[in-house]
Amino acid sequence: MKKLIYTLLVCLCYTLSGAQNSQLSEDLATINHTYFDLHKKVAVKATATQGENVVTTNYVAYMDDIDHYYMVSEGTEMLISSSVKIALNKATNSVMIDSNGLNSTDELPFELFDTITQLYSSKEHYNLKNGIERYVLVPALTGVRKIVIDFERKTMLLNRVQLVSEGSNGTTTSLDIYYSYEPLNDTDIPAISKFLVFDKEGEASLTPEFNQYRLINFLNR
Repeated sequence: MKKLIYTLLVCLCYTLSGAQNSQLSEDLATINHTYFDLHKKVAVKATATQGENVVTTNYVAYMDDIDHYYMVSEGTEMLISSSVKIALNKATNSVMIDSNGLNSTDELPFELFDTITQLYSSKEHYNLKNGIERYVLVPALTGVRKIVIDFERKTMLLNRVQLVSEGSNGTTTSLDIYYSYEPLNDTDIPAISKFLVFDKEGEASLTPEFNQYRLINFLNR
């Protein structure tokens, strides 16, 4: 999850002038910290459009913090709990388990955001309705035409992210991601015991609910 957040935030940086660059760097650093400490139910709708082809994906993330969360989509489930990562894939009828290294949430310093903003050539900033602000960013080197970021200033949570790119054949591709938030309930994140049982030697096996799945165990590698 940290790598996903890091990758997203790298894609959201830009440069224009020193003062403006500093403000965006500060905003992105604050957004990053907010998601590392988020205690919310997050519904995500991602729509990819290429010509007449439209594909929509929905998933829900129940986030207690960056190392304790549960994500569910139509075909997958992922649970990060304590030091264990569990990924269920209905398409492959498998459950993969692995260790989850717990890292400090301070590993992305503010200086990093100042550095990677040099990847972008321009930006525009808008104040929208209901406390929503927007950055429109133009990458300097990549094939992405523009990146649009909508976020709420009060909470520093993302409302929408859009990436528009143009292929070698001139076809425009866009990815629109919308986020909505609800309070997190105590029962939203299941225990590891939903998926796994451990014997006296610490060996894991699937619970009866998932005994039709194939277990892929990387815990002891």
